Amino acid sequence: MKKKLLIIIACFIVLLSGCSPHLVGEKKAKEVGLALINLAFDVNETDAVVEYVEYASENSETENAEQKSDAPLSRIYSITVKDNHTGEDLYYAQVSATTGFAYSADRSNETLSPLTDAQLQQSKELSQLPWGEEEMMNRIYESKPAQTVYEWVTARFEKQDQVMGTDDGSMEGAFNGTHRVLMDYLVTFENGAVYVVGITWPTMEITRVEILSQPVMKGEQP
Repeated sequence: MKKKLLIIIACFIVLLSGCSPHLVGEKKAKEVGLALINLAFDVNETDAVVEYVEYASENSETENAEQKSDAPLSRIYSITVKDNHTGEDLYYAQVSATTGFAYSADRSNETLSPLTDAQLQQSKELSQLPWGEEEMMNRIYESKPAQTVYEWVTARFEKQDQVMGTDDGSMEGAFNGTHRVLMDYLVTFENGAVYVVGITWPTMEITRVEILSQPVMKGEQP
């Protein structure tokens, strides 16, 4: 009887372990999250707050509450670098809790370079132009944001591969606040890597990176 009970307990433990995916742990998540932050924003941060988060995948949402409770979960670690004096968030990264892959990094406005007097004047002049029309867009494109993004990605992530395209994404103006324009670019490489990169005008600093797809090895099946 005792032997049968031990077998049942062992089977139950195996069942539980099969249902609960292995997580990489906070230490590893902090390491890779900080590595991406430091690589992306040319800083040397060594400490961060780590938080484990679970949420239902967007493509698994249903109207049935019972079915939704059984939906697959996305499991991530959020890695946040804070200001030691003010406690404000400075940098933020997301790491897959199951694979340990750091797939996104962002920075706060507080970490960006202050606008010079000339840049502030540029921003004020731009804010007077009709949003999205040719003259306004030409003034932004004179700063070559797409070229800056291309050089940034190739220098840090895909040095050996050719870029297939650098395509415009969203654009948002904050003339009444930071006096900046935030832009996103989608960058695709021949090896299958895909990035979304955020850049701010007029200082032309990278504000975020999201890795949508990693390189596909030759001979690897999709």
